[in-house]
Amino acid sequence: MNVKQVASSLAAVGWSVGRDNVGDFFAEQDLVDRRIQMVFGIRNLSEETVLYCALSVTTEIFSNACAEISGDRAQQHGDPLVRALRPPELRAKEISGAEVEALSAAAWQWAVEQDIGQAIIDYSRLPTSAPGARPIWHLAALAILRDVERLEAYLSSMRAGDRLGFVNYVSVDMIARALKVAESNTP
Repeated sequence: MNVKQVASSLAAVGWSVGRDNVGDFFAEQDLVDRRIQMVFGIRNLSEETVLYCALSVTTEIFSNACAEISGDRAQQHGDPLVRALRPPELRAKEISGAEVEALSAAAWQWAVEQDIGQAIIDYSRLPTSAPGARPIWHLAALAILRDVERLEAYLSSMRAGDRLGFVNYVSVDMIARALKVAESNTP
């Protein structure tokens, strides 16, 4: 089986399959309260073939909050809430439908075992100086948890010129949007 055939096999067992902006194959599957995201491929070794993946899980609420805060509502894929540290990989002389189904089952099992609530709390506890996309994830977590008080303090400090250690791309507007999301989530 080649990677295109793996994609077809994943689609046959309920995954939405596509290619990302760098050409890697990905698959997503929605469960009741979360979305499984998987980037997958095949590596041919001398004696065997490896079906591997990078695996994460997110929620619609978290993805929407990240998109709203960053100002990128056209965002194609959700930001990860939890990433697999040891994603499943399957080895065989030749990859077949059985390995694809086993990968699908392992991904599903891993995803349902993840504690989404704890992941949101963990992101809310990130330092403001966290690198990369983590500041957006931090702000989204605070918005989801309705931590209006902390977001108001961030906004006040940023408006006064104190960046609180946030990376340069985090703007006053982003924090204001996070506050708006938090307030719209307040009962």
